[in-house]
Amino acid sequence: MVRYPLLFPALALTLGIWIAGYAPLEAPAAAAMALLCFELGLLLAWSPSGGRPPLRRWLARAAGLAGWCLLGAAAMAWSQPPPPGEHPLDPLCGGQPTLISGRVTAPPLLRPDGSWESTVELGRPDARVRLQGQGPPPPPGARVQARVRLGRTGTHHVPGQGDPAGRRRRAATCWVAHPTPANALTISPTEPAWTVCARRGIRRFLMQRLEPPVDGLALALLLGDRSALDPDLRECFARCGTAHLLAISGLHVGIIAVLLGWFGRGIACRQSWLRERLAPFQAGILTGLAGACAYASITGWSISTRRAVVMAAAVAVVALSRRKTDPLQICAAAWIALLLVDPAALWEPGTALSFSSVVALLRLPAGGDRGALCSLATASAAAALGTGPITLLFFGRLPLLSIPANLVAIPVLGGLLVPLLFLSVAVGLLVPPAGTLLLALADTVARAGCGAIELLGHANSPAIEASPPPLLAATALALLAASLALPGLRQRWIGAGAGVAVALLPIHPASPPPGELALTVFDVGHGESCLVTFPTGETLLVDAGGAFGSFDPGQRLVVPALRRMGIGQLDMAAVTHLHLDHHGGMAAVLSDVGANLLWLPVPIPEGHPAAEVVRAADDHHIPYGALSEGAPFPGRVGEVRTTVLHPRPGRPCPGATRDCRANGHSLVARLQYGDVAFLLAGDAEAPLEHALCSRSNPLQAQVLKVPHHGSATSSTLPFLDRVRPALAIASLDPEHRHHFPRPSVRRRYAAAGTEFLATGVHGTVQASTDGHRLRVRKYRLPWGWSRWETIFAADQPDRLGLSVGSRSPPRRRASQP
Repeated sequence: MVRYPLLFPALALTLGIWIAGYAPLEAPAAAAMALLCFELGLLLAWSPSGGRPPLRRWLARAAGLAGWCLLGAAAMAWSQPPPPGEHPLDPLCGGQPTLISGRVTAPPLLRPDGSWESTVELGRPDARVRLQGQGPPPPPGARVQARVRLGRTGTHHVPGQGDPAGRRRRAATCWVAHPTPANALTISPTEPAWTVCARRGIRRFLMQRLEPPVDGLALALLLGDRSALDPDLRECFARCGTAHLLAISGLHVGIIAVLLGWFGRGIACRQSWLRERLAPFQAGILTGLAGACAYASITGWSISTRRAVVMAAAVAVVALSRRKTDPLQICAAAWIALLLVDPAALWEPGTALSFSSVVALLRLPAGGDRGALCSLATASAAAALGTGPITLLFFGRLPLLSIPANLVAIPVLGGLLVPLLFLSVAVGLLVPPAGTLLLALADTVARAGCGAIELLGHANSPAIEASPPPLLAATALALLAASLALPGLRQRWIGAGAGVAVALLPIHPASPPPGELALTVFDVGHGESCLVTFPTGETLLVDAGGAFGSFDPGQRLVVPALRRMGIGQLDMAAVTHLHLDHHGGMAAVLSDVGANLLWLPVPIPEGHPAAEVVRAADDHHIPYGALSEGAPFPGRVGEVRTTVLHPRPGRPCPGATRDCRANGHSLVARLQYGDVAFLLAGDAEAPLEHALCSRSNPLQAQVLKVPHHGSATSSTLPFLDRVRPALAIASLDPEHRHHFPRPSVRRRYAAAGTEFLATGVHGTVQASTDGHRLRVRKYRLPWGWSRWETIFAADQPDRLGLSVGSRSPPRRRASQP
C-alpha cells in the first residue's frame, strides 16, 4: 500500500509543466495522450480475478504517472499566450496611444517620485500590463480605463536570471509616456461592495490611529499592502530573512481561521437550536473556512493565500469526514489543485518557498517536549533548511541571521501582533474605544518587533551570497526532497543540511577561465553594463544599465549576474558618463555588492540624477573620484596595461563649449594583455572619435565595445580604420526602440570584416583572451552559455583573423543583428 498516493502524481504533474515550459507542446495532443495513458493505466490495474502480476501493477502505475505528466504539459500549453508577433496586443505596441481597460490584480507599488505602478489584467490571463501613472493609485480589484502607449516586456538574457517560461503570460508592459491628464485614467470598483468597504475601513482605522512606521507595517501584515511601508524597514526585513511575514501567507490565513473557528464553536456551544443541527466542532471548522475565504477576498487571492485556503479547505474536508490523513497528502492535493488552475505559478518564487517551508516543518518536527523556545528555534532552522536552495536559486542570498531573526519575528510579529491587529480591527469597527485600546497595545508590540528587526537587519548583517546554476540547484532540491522522505529524523536533518551545502558549492559557470582577461557585456536592454575580469582575479564594472520607471537593471540584472559569477565584491567600478542608461543601476550595485573604488568621468553637479551614485558610495564608505580632475586610474593590473584615453586629467570636453553633451565626457579606456587589446568606447560620438584619432595613443584593438550603441553619430570610418577590430560588441535594446545600430553603421563593420554581436540579439556576450588568442561565447535563456568560438589568434593570423602588425583587416562576413 502506498503511504502517499498523491505524492508521485504531484511530482509527475510538476515535471510535465516544467517540460512544457521549455519545449511548448500542442495542448489538444497532450490532453489526448494523457487521457490514453489514464485509460491504459485503468485497464492494466483492473483484473477480473482480483490478482495482478507485479509487472502489470508497475506498468499501471507508470501509465498513470505518464498521464499526470502529460496533463501538466497540456495545462501549461493551454495557459501560454500566443507567440511573439501573434498576440492581440502586438499590433498596439510601439504605436499611437491606445485605450485599454482591465482589472487591477495587485496592490500598487509607490515610488519615491510620487508615481505608482499597478498590474492590470486586460480580460485574459496572458494579457497583463504594468500601468504607471501619477496621483492616487487604483486599489486592487478596481477596473481602470486609460489611454496609454504599449511596449513589450523584453527578456534579459543575463546569468542569474530565472527562466522566462513562467513569465510568458506577461505579454506587454504599459506605461504613460507623459503626465496623465485628469481625464485620461478612470477608476471604477468591480469587486463586491463588501470587500471594497472592508479594505477601505481597515485602512482608515489603522492610518488614523497609528504613526509611522507602525501604520505601514500594520497595513502590510493585515492587507498585504506595502505601499506605506517604510523602505528602510522593508530592507531590514529582507536582510534578516523575515520578509515572508510581510506577505499574506498561511500564517495569516491560519490565524484568522483559528480565531473565527473558536468564535463559531463558542456560538454553537451556546445556541441549542444550532447545536441540534451541527456539532460545535463542525460549526467551528465551517466558520473558520468561511472566514479564511472572506479574508482572502479582502486581501486579494495571491499564490500563498490560495495555497493556504486550498489547504484549509482540504483540512476541513478531512476533519468533517472524520478521517485521519497525513498532512503531506493535504500539501500534495493543494499543490496539484494550484498547478492545474495556474501552471505558470511553478516559476514563481512564492509558490516554491511556501510549499517547501510547509513540507520542511512537517518532516522536520520542532523540538518535542523541550520547551517552546527550543521548538521555535527548531522550526526556524527547519524552515531555513527547507527553503535554502530555493532562496539561493531565486535571490542569490541566504541571511545567516534568519534563524535568530525568526525567533523574534514569528512569535512577536506573527504570533502576537497579527492577532492583536485582527482583534483590534474587528472590535474597533463595532466598539471604537475598545479597538483603540487594543491598537495601543499592538503599537507597543510592533515598535518592539521593529526595533529588533532593525537591529538584526543592519546593513552589515552577515549573509551567504551564492547563486547556484540551475543543474546544481536541481541536484540540491532533489537531495533535499529525498532526505525529507527518509524514515529517520536524524537522517532527514543531515540530508536537508547536505542539500543546502550542495547549493553552496563554489561552481560558477558564468565566470571566465582563470588567468585570462575577459570582457562580459550584459544584456540590460537600452543601456550598458560591462564587466572586466583581469587575469589576477580583480574585477572592474563599467556602468550598470539605466533605471527606467520601477525597473532597476542594477538590482534586477547586474547584481544577480555578479553573484552567479562568484563576485561578492567588486574591486573597481566606473561610470562612463552622466546619462541615465549608464549610471541608473550603479547605486543598487554599490549598495548590494559594493566596490573598493569608484571612478566618475566628471564631478557630478548638485541635484543631478547621478548624485544617487555618490550618495550610495558615501553610505557604504566607497572612495570615489572624478577622472577629469586627476583621480588616478590604475595603469597596470597584473600583466594588463590599462590606458584611459578620455577624459584626460584636467582637460575640458573637446570643443570646450556649453553645447558639449555628456557623451563628449564619456570614459574611453584601452586594455592590453599580450597580443590582444580591448577598447571600451562608452558613448563616444564623432567629435570624440576624431579627437582620439588625432592623438598619439594607440587605438588598435581586437575587441571594440561599439560606441554609442551603434548610432549614426558614431563608429566613423577614420575611427574604425585606427581600431581595426576583429570583434565588435554592441549593447542594444532587443525591441530596437531607438533603431540601433543604424544600417550605415552595420555596413561599415561588415566592410571592415568585423564580427558584430549585439546583446539585444545574442544575449550576454563574453570575450576572453589569454594574451594570444581571443574567444567569445554567448548566453541566452533557457539553455545558458554557448560553446567558445575562437575569433582571433596571434600565431594564426591568416586563418583566424587579424595579427597585431597587420595594417588592414581581412574580409569576413559579419553576423547581422
